[in-house]
Amino acid sequence: MKQIGQLTLRNVRLFTRDRMSFFFSMFNAVIILALYVLFIRNLTILGVEQALTSSGLIYTDNALDFFMDTWMITGIISVTSITLPFGIYSIVVEDKCRNISKDFHASPIRPYKVTLSYVLAVLIISICVIFLLLGIAVVYIYFATGYSISASGLLSAFGISALSCLSSSLLLILPAYFIKSQAAFGGLSAILGVVAGFLTGAYMPLTMFPSAIQTISAVIPGTHVTALLRNIFMKSSLPLLLENSGETYESVAAFLTKEFGAELYIFNQPLSFDVMLTFVVATTVVFFLLSVILMRKKFVNK
Repeated sequence: MKQIGQLTLRNVRLFTRDRMSFFFSMFNAVIILALYVLFIRNLTILGVEQALTSSGLIYTDNALDFFMDTWMITGIISVTSITLPFGIYSIVVEDKCRNISKDFHASPIRPYKVTLSYVLAVLIISICVIFLLLGIAVVYIYFATGYSISASGLLSAFGISALSCLSSSLLLILPAYFIKSQAAFGGLSAILGVVAGFLTGAYMPLTMFPSAIQTISAVIPGTHVTALLRNIFMKSSLPLLLENSGETYESVAAFLTKEFGAELYIFNQPLSFDVMLTFVVATTVVFFLLSVILMRKKFVNK
């Protein structure tokens, strides 16, 4: 355990002292935020206003801002929990490029400890950053709108975000180990950011895509994480937005929940919160087993 702890601390220090690596790891979150502020927010608010007005509902601007800003946060968190872990795995590629990995293999340190130290370092950094982002977002929203997420909702969001970081950390160690240059790593990282942003519904609601794309997205764990977070946040935002809806609350809430990605559908069948959470947990276990098997095979064959 001491060797694993020392290697993990070494990996954490190696990544955090490289400010440019950290910046580019967060670049996708910055892009989503910029797109939201410059384009998506106004267009989406206009659509919500039209829907509420046509239903004859009275709402406050702060409640609408609270609804939209929490929707945006979930997209940033879900994508960051995918792209950030992969960005941190640049330390794996760097070690190979500098032939440090050969030193590890020649040392008495067992290979699984090296791999585990990478995963733990990525998990520690990504969870800390995600928690920091959530904390900053909650404080900002409170001062901007006067509203806040419930304590239970915030704890649930922390837990799901941590689970997403764990899932991504276990899955993305596989491609990182097979990349041999920083250029290839950078190219794959850019592609991952774009694909993850669209397929998880972070850039725009999945209801805007064809049903085939929605079905494909529904088999991606990150998409379930996005839906779970939005489901949690909407439990705080929807009652405020629709407090004057009266008997139409259920129908309008169901419409907004579906249209803004708090529900997922496979072959037009809705998935419950428990099913989505079970799917994320199950895929995390699968990624763990797959990582153990493939990494063991890779090291044995060396």
